[in-house]
Amino acid sequence: MSDHSTASVSSAASPPTLIDVGVNLAHDSFDADREAVIARAHSAGVLQMVITGATLEGSAAAIELADVRAELERTGIVAEEERIAREQLRPIH
Repeated sequence: MSDHSTASVSSAASPPTLIDVGVNLAHDSFDADREAVIARAHSAGVLQMVITGATLEGSAAAIELADVRAELERTGIVAEEERIAREQLRPIH
């Protein structure tokens, strides 16, 4: 009976390749240790991170951060903030 494992014996000891799909590294709470957080993630096998922003300003900061870090991808405002952002961006007639 197969154990459904596709990992070779030699790679079983290495950390898995991971993608963090919702990290808010642009938030100011990471200002003091952002680089250390990224380094720990890399050590754990996280090779790619998707940066989110909870506000328009946070999304702009995420874009700036992702533009200087190859392992960071950017995404738009998190879903629960989308309605508020659309209201803020809607032209006034």
